[in-house]
Amino acid sequence: HDPDDRRDILRHLQECLAESSGRRWRRVHGGLVLLEELIKNGAPALITEISEGMHFDPVQRLTFIERFEYKEDRRVQGIVRQKATALRADLIDRLQGGSGEGASA
Repeated sequence: HDPDDRRDILRHLQECLAESSGRRWRRVHGGLVLLEELIKNGAPALITEISEGMHFDPVQRLTFIERFEYKEDRRVQGIVRQKATALRADLIDRLQGGSGEGASA
């Protein structure tokens, strides 16, 4: 759980979640899966670092992804939006001191 490695991982994650092209939805979805894994099984210090603003704001990013558009396949659009919504609720709960157990997708 090296802080430098965590910083590199979060930098990559920020790039994935900032992807604006719907055609790169797999990258966005992969970023959501990675964020979910880090929140649930990563170093506990990550939540503290996020709450202290040491990394990008994943709650804000997830809010944008809740409106993700991919007109070529509405099913994909729904999957990405649903995952972002559930993950955002879980992350907010954890940032407020909860366990985050009930909000996963």
